[in-house]
Order: sequence, then C-alpha cells, then structure tokens
Amino acid sequence: MLSLNVGRMRILHTSDWHIGRTFHGVDLLADQSRALAAIAELVAEHQVDVVVVPGDVYDRSIPSADAIVVCNNGFEAIRAAGAVIVATSGNHDSPARLGAAAGFAAAGGLHLRTRVRDVDNPVLIGDTAFYGIPYLEPETARVELDVPQARTHADVLTAAMARIHRDAETRGLRSVVLAHAFVT
Repeated sequence: MLSLNVGRMRILHTSDWHIGRTFHGVDLLADQSRALAAIAELVAEHQVDVVVVPGDVYDRSIPSADAIVVCNNGFEAIRAAGAVIVATSGNHDSPARLGAAAGFAAAGGLHLRTRVRDVDNPVLIGDTAFYGIPYLEPETARVELDVPQARTHADVLTAAMARIHRDAETRGLRSVVLAHAFVT
C-alpha cells in the first residue's frame, strides 16, 4: 500500500485483493475480511479521501457468493470510514460482472472502471481526475480503442494513455491514473 498526499487530498493505493483466493487449499476469506477492515481503519485514522484499487478485486472471474459478501462488506466499511473508492478490473476479474452495477455504485461513492471505452472518462473528485485503466487484453482492447494495428500489451496501453492525455489536457486538473497492466 502507498499513501499519497496530493495537495490536500489523501490517496491510499491498494491492489490485487484477490478476494476468494485459496492458498494451498486454505480458504483466505476470514483473513481477507480482516485485511479489508484494517484498510477501513487506516482510512479513518489517516483521514484518507480516496482509496484506489487497480485490478484483481476478485481472484476469479466468477467469484463465490461468500467472496462477494466479503468484498461488499469491505467496500462498505471503507466508504463508511470516509473514503471514496475508485477500482478497475484486473486480469482475474470479469469486467462485466465487477462493473454490472457501476452506475448505481457510483452514487454511493464506489467508482468501478471496467470498460475499455471509458478509459478517458475520469472520476472527478475535488480538483483531481482519476482515470481507471482496466486490464487490457490486446486482442479485444485494440477493437475498443480503435487501434486495429495494435498487437501487444504495450500497444494497447499506449493507445489508452494517449486518450487519457488528450482528455487530461482539456480539463487542466491534477490527474491520477490507476491501471492493472502487463508492463515490461
């Protein structure tokens, strides 16, 4: 975790929660629940304004019902502690499932960025634009980003960042980009 103080805004960076993961056959949900509660305590203690979660919220594209409950409880605790949450989907998440209620969730302070076509549509919090880049699978992302020649992770990430740069220049705000990306 990394906590940044951008101007007067406090940002807590987390990632790769992998809710629902087992380790050598051991269920980690109870531990993950405690970890999310600890994040909520940090948010309250340090008056964190925004928690970012760039990808792999869940360990599987179809998480168990118990994993969903643990994750939702964690989101609720973090939000109740005072932070807005901005999260993207990762290579372990299902973008469609994670983002299914994104519009509704945003009204409550949980901003889910799971659609490639929305990379240049930031979450605006105060004087800061938060851009979320979900995991970009080159074969599908190149179509959504309209870069048919793109073949690699670097190609599609470059195209996504070009869109973000163009949008950010028009806004004139501080920008934070969170991404779950394959980078070499």
